[in-house]
Amino acid sequence: MSDTAHPATDDKAIWEHHRETIRNLYLARNKSLSQLKTILEENHNFPPFSLSVYESRVRDTLGLRKKLKAEDWAAIWAHSRKIKDQGGTPTIFFNGVQIPWVKAWKEIRRHVTRRDSAPSGDGAVLGRRPSHSRVTPYINTRL
Repeated sequence: MSDTAHPATDDKAIWEHHRETIRNLYLARNKSLSQLKTILEENHNFPPFSLSVYESRVRDTLGLRKKLKAEDWAAIWAHSRKIKDQGGTPTIFFNGVQIPWVKAWKEIRRHVTRRDSAPSGDGAVLGRRPSHSRVTPYINTRL
């Protein structure tokens, strides 16, 4: 194994080694997968993987994603509704960035059905999860 090149057989180690760089480029600087691929291959000595490999490694190996899933919006709606019923204003963060309520409401209407709308648990506060954590939305179940 050479110190200057990453071996193609040690695929997961390459991604883990550059986790923070990839997170910064993909999430903080909002680079597309195509731009991420170009930067990593030109500046970080990455092997020429296909774009589909980048997509699966960023999503599955590193756990990074730019959008919430439908079931995430259902959970957010359930907790937000309870907070609103108590007279509060929910604050939603994803990847360390606050999602404006107008955008959140649009996504909730798009993804949540009536059967998903019943709140679960005994209360929640939506807030910021530490930046080093996974990308799932932070829902603190303590009031």
